[in-house]
Amino acid sequence: MKLTVVLMIFLIVLFNTLALSQFLKVGLLLGTPYAFWQGEKLVGIDYELFKLVAKEMGMQVEFYLLPFSVLDPVTLPKLGLDIIAGGIHMTEERKKQFNFSDSYLKSRLAIILRKDLTWDGNVEKITFGVKKGATAEKIIQEWMKSGKKISYMTIVSNQEIITNPLIKKSMPLSLIT
Repeated sequence: MKLTVVLMIFLIVLFNTLALSQFLKVGLLLGTPYAFWQGEKLVGIDYELFKLVAKEMGMQVEFYLLPFSVLDPVTLPKLGLDIIAGGIHMTEERKKQFNFSDSYLKSRLAIILRKDLTWDGNVEKITFGVKKGATAEKIIQEWMKSGKKISYMTIVSNQEIITNPLIKKSMPLSLIT
């Protein structure tokens, strides 16, 4: 009940603020199924959702495609966006810095390994690819703080996380959030 009241107040303030503007400015973090390129066309759950939200509000929508690294309490406020979306996990750390809507999709961490490889699960024997600033990078950093010797590369988008292990022999495994 309390969460619903807080969410309603947040939405009222947001809508009143947006009423002064004719554009809904939405930052999208690229990643399937949220916002991704299908040929030359941008598609995805969040892309379609915010087109409908803007239409319902009688506004035009402007989309800004952003790297995941903008989820920074210093950088994000400077962008002047109304909303940012695209597979953002609600972590306790992020809840302290940003306001979140109710979750509309459950996702989990997944590991992708090239078919030509076998892996015994030892995280010190393989190179990981993770999205910069994402939950998977935080997990890798926690492993390193605990003393594990981890090799990893940061990548900008989910598409790169999926394709890089296929085309780069130096990064056989990826973590997707």
